[in-house]
Amino acid sequence: MDFADDQALLSDTYEQMQVKTNSVAEAAASMDLNIHKGKAKS
Repeated sequence: MDFADDQALLSDTYEQMQVKTNSVAEAAASMDLNIHKGKAKS
């Protein structure tokens, strides 16, 4: 089992952050990786 963690996404607006977050989630899902929202910090 592999783990990739401690990623930081920076954006100027909420909308930009949402687009980036969705993009990362889609890329992760395509590689059978999961993002655990419960561990996320803002």
